[in-house]
Amino acid sequence: MLKRSSVVAAASVLLSALLFSTIANADQRRDPPKPPIDKLSAALNVNPDQMENCLEEGRPASPGEKPNKSALLSCLQQANSNITGNQLDDVMQQYMPKPDRPAE
Repeated sequence: MLKRSSVVAAASVLLSALLFSTIANADQRRDPPKPPIDKLSAALNVNPDQMENCLEEGRPASPGEKPNKSALLSCLQQANSNITGNQLDDVMQQYMPKPDRPAE
């Protein structure tokens, strides 16, 4: 028969391992980097509030999905009708933070 102290020790080790695992995983679930609104809006010649609103409109419906570029472009073109899809792609490529790269 197992001694009570052995059971308590085993439970303590298991609990410590679970706690460590939870803390380690929390570090991996950081919020995504914030886009540099000032740089994006300046590059596209829209004001920062418009840029922020349009980014919200283009936000993916759920995590892991791609942003809705069509909604983003349409919104931005209401603020600046000269913005093209290629221009938007270039600006986003230049300034949007990547998961493995911090914002500029």
